[in-house]
Amino acid sequence: DSMGSLGHGNDIEVGVYFSRVGCEPAQWHLDPNHNFTIQIEGEKDWLTAAGDSNTLGGSRGMRDTPGNYLEQTLAIPNTGPLERECTNLRPGSVLYIPPGHWHSVTPSNGDSFSVDLRVATIPHAKWLSEALYASLHSS
Repeated sequence: DSMGSLGHGNDIEVGVYFSRVGCEPAQWHLDPNHNFTIQIEGEKDWLTAAGDSNTLGGSRGMRDTPGNYLEQTLAIPNTGPLERECTNLRPGSVLYIPPGHWHSVTPSNGDSFSVDLRVATIPHAKWLSEALYASLHSS
């Protein structure tokens, strides 16, 4: 696409996760990115709860002390069995978690290997300013 040709590749991250049954689960948290997880080996249970896709800021654990006013205003959802969803990822499964949505991850069967693609939520103004800067810089 035209934005990719301008050198905006730093808005995508790749995470690689290895874990096994019985290890410490990833505690409840939210991320400011669009997360696409591809399960390669083993199985993981993803618990998800309501969130707000318009959440700005960085990643935040549910138990973290709020660091600023924005974090103080975040709604912490009930994560009891009736208020959460559980999705089991097996080899070949893909799961999308929108920005600002709470989740916790636990290996559930065998040694687990997954890849996570995190795509930043970029305000249009940032894209415009980066494109303008790149155009001026190349002149």
